[in-house]
Amino acid sequence: LYSSGIADGHDGRWQDAKQKLSEALQLAPEKSKYWHRTAYRLSFLLAYTGELDRYDQLCKKTMSDFGNTELPSQAERTVKMCLFLSHVAVDVEEVGRLADRAYARADEAGTFSWGRDVPYQPYLALAKGIADIRREQFESAIEALESAEDFSELDLYGACMRDIYLATAYARTGQHERSIKRMAAADEVIGEEFSADNLPVGTWSDWI
Repeated sequence: LYSSGIADGHDGRWQDAKQKLSEALQLAPEKSKYWHRTAYRLSFLLAYTGELDRYDQLCKKTMSDFGNTELPSQAERTVKMCLFLSHVAVDVEEVGRLADRAYARADEAGTFSWGRDVPYQPYLALAKGIADIRREQFESAIEALESAEDFSELDLYGACMRDIYLATAYARTGQHERSIKRMAAADEVIGEEFSADNLPVGTWSDWI
């Protein structure tokens, strides 16, 4: 169900993907890595299709079960899924503390395998930046997001996310020229690399 739901999402069949991932979530053991990865993917679909009540409930449960995780992948994904919308149902400060703890350990987080070794640091920096923006700590967000320059060429969409949030933080601190340049850079890559029929498999949940 999980793999089939991911494939449906990649092909833009949002309702089918949402149904399959909802069923997969019910079957996954609670507080397991399988539950968390499914909740992460499902959260974006719920938000995109307007089911904000279910999205809110899912974020609250994820924070309840994983708000103290020490796993870098679970930490950064929990922060992103709970704070990517300006509509926030969870305690922003609590999620922010999770982002802070994970980012403080970024140098110790090491790497994960995605065809090659990819460092966790830029992902944790991105999560920290998102949390700081939601807390309106824009200077801190800029510092974190600028430290995420080491995004692998393998992960252009991660780099685009960084640039979009950096553009937001620059704009909120009056750095309008820098904001425009960052957003233009992201728009260019999105237009060239991430058209609707050319999304890398598995990345759609970060784009919708």
